[in-house]
Amino acid sequence: MEITRILNNNVVVILDEHQREQVVMGKGLGFQKQPGDSLDRSKIEKVFALQSDELVARLSELLNQIPLEVMTTCDRIIQLARERLGKLQESLYISLTDHCHFAIERQKKGMAIRNVLLWEIKRLYPKEFALGVEALGIIDRRLGVRLAEDEAGFIALHLVTAQLEGEMPEVMDVTRVMQEILHIVKYQLQIEYQEESLSYQRFVTHLKFFAQRMLNRTTVADDDETLHAAVKDNYPLAWRCAEKLQRHLAKSYQRELTNEEIMFLAIHIERAAGISEEATPQEGQGEKSNLLNRLIDIVSAIFTPFLGVMAASGILKGMLALSVVCGWLNTESATYKIWFAASDSLFYFFPLVLGYTAGKKFGGSPFLTMAIGGALTHPLITQALEVTAQPERFLGIPVTFINYSSSVIPIIFAAWASCWLEKRCNRIFPSAMKNFFTPLVCLGVVVPLTFLIIGPAATWLSQMLAYGYQAIYAFAPWLAGTVMGAIWQICVIFGLHWGLVPIMINNLSVLGYDTLMPLLLPAVMGQVGAALGVFLSTRDAKLKVLSGSAVTAGIFGITEPAVYGVTLPNRRPFIFGCIAGGIGGAIVGFSQSNLYSFGLASIFSLAQMLPPGGMNSTVWGAIIGTGLSLVLACGLTWAFGLPRSAQSASLPTAIAGDEDILAPMSGTVLAMDQVPDATFAGGLLGKGAAIIPLNNEVRAPFYGEVASLFQTRHAIGLLSDSGIEVLIHIGIDTVKLDGQYFTAHVRPGDKIKPGDLLIEFDREAILAAGYDLATPVIISNSDDYRDVTRVTQQPTINSAFPKTFLWGGAIAANQVEGAWQEDGKGISTSDVQPQGVFGPVKERVPGDCGLKDIAIDFYHRYPQDIALFAEMGFSCLRVSIAWTRIFPQGDELVPNEAGLAFYDKLFDELARHGIQPMVTLSHYEMPWGLVKQYGGWGNRKVIDCFERYARCVFTRYQHKVKLWLTFNEINMSLHAPLTGVGLEGEPEKGAIYQAIHHQLVASSLAVKACHDIIPDAKIGNMLLGGLMYPLTCKPDDVLETLQENRSWLFFGDVQCRGSYPGYMLRYFRDNGIQLEISEHDRAILKNTVDFISFSYYMTGCVTADEELNAKARGNILSMVPNPHLASSEWGWQIDPVGLRILLNTLWDRYQKPLFIVENGLGAKDKPEGDGTINDDYRISYLNDHLVQVGEAIEDGVEMMGYTSWGPIDLVSASKAELSKRYGFIYVDRDDQGNGSLSRSRKKSFHWYKEVIATNGGSLKP
Repeated sequence: MEITRILNNNVVVILDEHQREQVVMGKGLGFQKQPGDSLDRSKIEKVFALQSDELVARLSELLNQIPLEVMTTCDRIIQLARERLGKLQESLYISLTDHCHFAIERQKKGMAIRNVLLWEIKRLYPKEFALGVEALGIIDRRLGVRLAEDEAGFIALHLVTAQLEGEMPEVMDVTRVMQEILHIVKYQLQIEYQEESLSYQRFVTHLKFFAQRMLNRTTVADDDETLHAAVKDNYPLAWRCAEKLQRHLAKSYQRELTNEEIMFLAIHIERAAGISEEATPQEGQGEKSNLLNRLIDIVSAIFTPFLGVMAASGILKGMLALSVVCGWLNTESATYKIWFAASDSLFYFFPLVLGYTAGKKFGGSPFLTMAIGGALTHPLITQALEVTAQPERFLGIPVTFINYSSSVIPIIFAAWASCWLEKRCNRIFPSAMKNFFTPLVCLGVVVPLTFLIIGPAATWLSQMLAYGYQAIYAFAPWLAGTVMGAIWQICVIFGLHWGLVPIMINNLSVLGYDTLMPLLLPAVMGQVGAALGVFLSTRDAKLKVLSGSAVTAGIFGITEPAVYGVTLPNRRPFIFGCIAGGIGGAIVGFSQSNLYSFGLASIFSLAQMLPPGGMNSTVWGAIIGTGLSLVLACGLTWAFGLPRSAQSASLPTAIAGDEDILAPMSGTVLAMDQVPDATFAGGLLGKGAAIIPLNNEVRAPFYGEVASLFQTRHAIGLLSDSGIEVLIHIGIDTVKLDGQYFTAHVRPGDKIKPGDLLIEFDREAILAAGYDLATPVIISNSDDYRDVTRVTQQPTINSAFPKTFLWGGAIAANQVEGAWQEDGKGISTSDVQPQGVFGPVKERVPGDCGLKDIAIDFYHRYPQDIALFAEMGFSCLRVSIAWTRIFPQGDELVPNEAGLAFYDKLFDELARHGIQPMVTLSHYEMPWGLVKQYGGWGNRKVIDCFERYARCVFTRYQHKVKLWLTFNEINMSLHAPLTGVGLEGEPEKGAIYQAIHHQLVASSLAVKACHDIIPDAKIGNMLLGGLMYPLTCKPDDVLETLQENRSWLFFGDVQCRGSYPGYMLRYFRDNGIQLEISEHDRAILKNTVDFISFSYYMTGCVTADEELNAKARGNILSMVPNPHLASSEWGWQIDPVGLRILLNTLWDRYQKPLFIVENGLGAKDKPEGDGTINDDYRISYLNDHLVQVGEAIEDGVEMMGYTSWGPIDLVSASKAELSKRYGFIYVDRDDQGNGSLSRSRKKSFHWYKEVIATNGGSLKP
């Protein structure tokens, strides 16, 4: 060999015997050599015999720059790749060597390049990536350089490039296209790929070459219309998905696919997605409400995992039966017994096998449900079935044992019950205990329940079935044949057929023949015929094999493979089999065919029907009836059993405008075309919107169920009760996190309601990992709706309410309870104000009854009302204790036990419904005895009485109440002295403020007592809230407004800061008011509240203009109207934004948690003709105010909760009337006391229920 060129001391170019250049490598090959010299063959280490002169030239150039050890290392990698992958393009020597050389050099310099396709490479090219990882190990061992994992991905891409005989950029494009397609299929069908399966690997291989052809503009022939139509008809979901891929590729790559290409995509999608393995949501939508169909779906899905074994067992059983009839085997032989055990074990132990598969189907532990199935077939249970056995009892309860072997439905019901109980136990028990305590509870409860309830029920039904048959046959044999032929297989499914077996045996022993068994043969052959019809009509290879083997087994009387594997899952064949069985049974019954020996209903039964005298009409009737049932079932199934329309049933056609889908998270809203992902942005997966989340939760947007939950928990599919399919995909490319930072709180199949927590995710960690959190919310079946529109046009969705936010309502004892003198209650200030807080005092006269005396009778009806509150989802109910129920006169030393007992029952009922009480000690009332005896709060003696009362109820209810308030709207004392502080007549300002001081001291004493007695409780004050605005921007108006607001804020200052503010001390000086404030009082006032609560109804304006002030009006407070606000029927100005202003003001002023304990709209509700109340005005009022609460929370205000005033209609405080209604619940009573006091739900009831369920997410900005 002659050297033509010397590249370096180790690499030369030679001419081979065919005069083609070859690159030869070896240590010292070119040392001191000249062109034309001969080559020393002993030094040759590697010969590169490349086919192209261009490649030789490129390799020669490369080897002139790269060290020998790098070249030999890459050569070893390529040899290994060829051993594993087969043929590779020759250019790999150049491309891989060049890449590895520069990767090594970059590593030495501390430079790294991130492989953006690494995640895709790992999943699409697992073999190549594994070789890449192995290559890194070779480089490390030979060259002492450790490269990053990203380089393994690059090496894998070079290997794929060599396989496809393309260029690296092209392969990267191919990879992106493949990933896009896989991405679309996954989310369109909401499935998880089984990446280790052969179907998935074939799909990826197909996509690899498909994407290359597509990018190269190479088309596939389009010439088999018949095959295209067949695939489209048989695989409608896969074809539909392939058509979506076509639209995507046309839009993104300007490439139209041929029908041939769509067809092959559909076939691979069908296989990889496993669509045909189980019923899809689309296939069941048309019959969703049909309970029987749903039951059939469940039974069929449970049987699917072992259909093959069941078919084999049936065939083996049939072969054994044939062998016995032909005399080849004897039933007493060991050969027969062994094979019979092999064929019968699956059927006999059905409860165990079904227990396992049912447990998986229902989302529980399959081993737990299998253990329950084992209990049903346990030897101790079968022994109890002996005729001579004494009746058994479980904990004193009689137990009726039946034969559960081979039964189906009992274990399925038991498994469902076990899984239901298991889920609830797992929520209760801590993680350290649930692994063994949950199974313990389930076994201990479900197994006895199965024997106690399902067993007796099945026995009773079986007996009724037997008696029914005897009565029918005696009356009309043909009718008995019709009934038994039609329902026999249904009875077998439910395990009810055992009740008829004794009849057959008894007939044979007493009469010498049986009339029942012949009627069952058409039922068996009807299912065989239906399976044969499926075999003849189906194009599904898997179903064809299964149905064929089921026919073989069914002829010999083994119908389980036919029923559970073929006819029942497809519904119509099963129905046709039953119909044909009924018709054939009528003929057999009319012929009065008899059976002369016992055996399974099979083809051999015809021989058992031969009478001693030979063939007669009874035998021919049996033959005709049996044959007709088989042929008829086969024909009906072949023609109508597997209609194409059933395989492509349309989805619901509800109009999207009639459906509401709530935002599943709070955050900034994006149009779908703004999502940084072409698949989502193009709307290929459906219409919708995207949300950039502000929190870390995904919540249910409607009532429905979890359709799918991806293994990586980054995406979830939901199905609404009305058929809307929603996909929520948290972030872009977050599948690559492989489940990290995501926690699922639901499982597929779980029922959901609006607001249920579905998924939690670590928002900060995901962002820190470099992922975009734009979350598409997609209507997957949007093509089936007229349109999908975004209701809110706000840039952000307000769902800022914290998880601990308390939702509920507020009521007061004197406005709802009634029972004004029951159980020892004394007279209160409210009782002597029949016209409301501003009305005159009217001493009670015997026989004189006021509206508040009965009110809405909450005292007697509280369980019913609390149940309604619970239905709305209340987590909190603010109530008040009637002081006079505990201390009727106010100054007693011993409380009234009957009054205490009532509130015990009230708080217990709230606890039973999961509602937390917030209790006000004094809500616009005090004992009238304290007013008459001591002059109300003007006397310090009342402080002691109140403290005694407070300590009494704190002690009594310390384990039941953790939220307390001292006085309701304490600042109202300035406007209604009798109501607030029990001062009669027209007291002077000094007297009012002295009484208020006593009340503030009493409030602080109550705070101290609460902290002493209930350390874990919280106690707050309660203010009548509502800031005043200056009528103009005149400084005098602004100053007047400041002083007006301070007049009530000082109540908060004292209770939150523990002392009188300077501006109030000046007010006292300027107005000649001298308060008696002791040092002890000042010390007591230091006991400040834990939180601030308030009511909010309205705002108004203030002016220094006395003429305008004289015209001020209002229901409770006189104020100058704001010209920019609307008013209610009672003149209260409606100002939602004012609530946000107030919340921020109080938070800035006190930095204590806030609680809105009263807010609502009083209005005259008018029932419609049908009794409904459409109070949209109330919904609008409350919605607008709650939206502002959310805004305040976003402002940084710390909120505890919101209780709407009067959730049930009550007697108003201001004028003691019922026509001014606030409630979500209508009470049938008017201002004159007429009405039934019945309760009914208003439209706002359902609105507020949804608000609570969604934690404010359903509010409309």
